[in-house]
Amino acid sequence: MKVGFIGGGKMAEAILSDLIRSDMVLKSDVYVAEPDSARRDQIVELYGVNLFEKGEELMSSVDVVFLAVKPQVMDKVLKDISGLVQMDQIFISIAAGKTLANIEALLPASKVARVMPNLAASVSESMNVFCVGQDFTTTDKALVESLLKCFGKILELPEEKFDAVTAVSGSGPAFMAYLLQLVIDGAVALGLSENDATLLAKQTMLGTAKVLNDSDIAIPDFIDSVCSKGGTTEAGMEIMRSESLSKPIARTLQTAAARSVELRGSE
Repeated sequence: MKVGFIGGGKMAEAILSDLIRSDMVLKSDVYVAEPDSARRDQIVELYGVNLFEKGEELMSSVDVVFLAVKPQVMDKVLKDISGLVQMDQIFISIAAGKTLANIEALLPASKVARVMPNLAASVSESMNVFCVGQDFTTTDKALVESLLKCFGKILELPEEKFDAVTAVSGSGPAFMAYLLQLVIDGAVALGLSENDATLLAKQTMLGTAKVLNDSDIAIPDFIDSVCSKGGTTEAGMEIMRSESLSKPIARTLQTAAARSVELRGSE
């Protein structure tokens, strides 16, 4: 199988590195189109894959094409490659806000999947939510799933859920990292060094996520299990609940989802 990437940004790099690491694809069978020459040099030095300047140049060489460009330039990219689509070629878009209908309209008779990954792909822990177009076969979908599993977990959802998905798992790493930074800042204010506070907070977040991920315990039950009666955790939780963190977090997700709608509306 030969896999192409139109766009050589951080997400494309994270995905291609995992595909190579997992032996799903040989590095000699990976093709990347990236207009920035310095970025091309960096990618070829790190991974030894095939590099081109324009997406049109890789179309005849690949079976699967990851559309890894920004939503604002997606339409132009699709128009540039529309006359070069090969029979049974599969397109996987990772652009926020761009619908299957939009992509299929510009790539007639093509097989299109839409995926919302996140940057945790760089450590093989992405959350990959996907949906597929009308021309997909069961075999096509199985191929997409096998590719996505190389860099994280997968979940198939209807496309109308994707604005919410974008807000939660697409943008979520930045939101969660921001919350982590607030914990670190608070720890420094208590007298810990920046390095010590960072280690404590990162490992605590990592360990908590692993416990919740690897067990069937519900999150409220987990919180209760940590909150011993009259203890330090219970005292801190009283502040978090009384000052209602839920409202700004809900607004954050709503704003991110609304931006996804705006991007979709620019089709």
